[in-house]
Amino acid sequence: LSSVLGFGAVQAQGCEAYYPMKKGAEFELSHFNAKDKLESTTTSKILSETSVGDVFAVTVESVSNDAKGKEASKVTFDVTCSGGEFHMDMRSTSFGQSNQMEGMENVEMKFESEDMVFPKGLTVGTTLPDASMSMSASMNGMNIMNTTVRVFNRKVTGKEELTTSAGKFSCIVIEEDVESKMMGMNIQSHTKSWYSLGVGMVRSENSSNGKPQGYTLLTKISGN
Repeated sequence: LSSVLGFGAVQAQGCEAYYPMKKGAEFELSHFNAKDKLESTTTSKILSETSVGDVFAVTVESVSNDAKGKEASKVTFDVTCSGGEFHMDMRSTSFGQSNQMEGMENVEMKFESEDMVFPKGLTVGTTLPDASMSMSASMNGMNIMNTTVRVFNRKVTGKEELTTSAGKFSCIVIEEDVESKMMGMNIQSHTKSWYSLGVGMVRSENSSNGKPQGYTLLTKISGN
C-alpha cells in the first residue's frame, strides 16, 4: 500500500516533494560546527500517510540527540502536498528542532508557523515564498521564552550532484536569509541548502557575516 500511496501518489497529484513520503522511511541528519566537530544528530521516521482530496500528508517524528547520543528533543509534525505545492512544517527544520525545552516537565510549548513552500517545477532563478515560525514556552502560567525565526530572500541558485555517506543525489540549491530573535538577541545569517526529490535536505551550510557557522549532512536514509 505504501508503494502506491507514497511518493508515487505525490507525483500523481502534481507535487514535487523534497522529502521522503513513504510510511516507514527513515533518515538521519548530522550537524557539525565550523571546525567539523559533530554537535548533534536528528533521526526522523515517517509514521503514517493520509490522503484527502488533493492533499497528501505524512506524519513525521524527529528525535534530536546531542553528540553523546543523549536525547535532547522530540517533535512530531506533518509535511504535505497540496495544490501542486510541497509544504514543509518549520518544525522539520533545524530552527524548529533546536529547542531543548520540548518535553520538559511543567513546560508548556506553543508553536505557530508559516510553512516553507516548494512550488512545482523549480528552476535556477526561481524565487520561493518566505517562511516563519514563533515558539513560546511557559511554566506555571509564566512566560519563560519567546523565539521567532523569519526565512526570506529564498531563491534557487543552482543544480548540483552531491555525495554523502547516504549516497549520491541530484539536488537543487536554495539560498536564503534568516533572522532569529530570542531573549533580546537578533541574529542575522545566511543558509545554502541542497535538496533532492523524494529525499529532502542533503546538505545545508550556515554562515553569519560571511563566516561559516556550521553545516548539516544527510548521513543515512532508507525506505524512501
